[in-house]
Amino acid sequence: MAQRMVRDDAPGPEEWRKALALFSGYKRIALVANSEALNIGDVEAANSADTLFVFFTRCPRVLKRPFSRASVLCHRMKDPERFNEGEKHVERARALFAPGALKGEVGIIAHDVPKSGAKPYSPVGQSNSVGHLLDLDSVFFPFYTPDMTPTTGFAMAIWLVENLPDAKVILCGFTGVRGPDFRMRTMHDWTLEQTVLRLLSRSGRLEQAFGGRSTNSTLDRLDRRFPKLSEADIALVAADVLSDRINAIDRLVSMLWSVSRAPRAIHRALAGLKPGAKRMGRDDDR
Repeated sequence: MAQRMVRDDAPGPEEWRKALALFSGYKRIALVANSEALNIGDVEAANSADTLFVFFTRCPRVLKRPFSRASVLCHRMKDPERFNEGEKHVERARALFAPGALKGEVGIIAHDVPKSGAKPYSPVGQSNSVGHLLDLDSVFFPFYTPDMTPTTGFAMAIWLVENLPDAKVILCGFTGVRGPDFRMRTMHDWTLEQTVLRLLSRSGRLEQAFGGRSTNSTLDRLDRRFPKLSEADIALVAADVLSDRINAIDRLVSMLWSVSRAPRAIHRALAGLKPGAKRMGRDDDR
């Protein structure tokens, strides 16, 4: 089976070109994160009338009333026909757009990146569940962390930046920081994603807003305050300091793990006595 890799200078598969038609008429494209800290009213006010808004399946976290501006709804797909989040979440998301506001839906396929590098998949073709299907495995296999999966928002941002160079891509609420209400899944490499997004922001290829850092990070402020120091030296020293702090935290975690061994053993023993515990464990594995 041939590996499906797309050349750097290629416009992409036919399905990519069809999906681009949804976005190509807009000079501003705002991707809205599923963040509880995001105020959708502020996002609307900050973006002009010619902006296309991109939402994701869990958009009910930020949309509390029908959204009336031009939008695209994106879903992670298990395969061309099955939604990752389930039909009920998809229908709930669709119901939050006023008539005529939703210009289209895009399904995104982005599998776990294998340890061995590029993984061959057969072409997925079209989907009957969504109007457009983007198979982005070939985009992320060369550089994403093995055994981890790109987030849908990150996948969409990279695809837009690389395929619509004349459009201004704005990330709203993409902080990579855990909030008080919604969990951050460990299957994603949040550090790598934030690194890539901030580098693209520094180079002017996208804009980070509403919590996402752009040109006013700690290192940027140090660079402006001490202009005789090179950016490389600042970054190297900061990385060294961060490494020391992480190592210190690792030692504390190891100590806590050691002293909590007995309580954890008791907890596991008691959990095993609960009716249905084994059945629940099998369901969780599935």
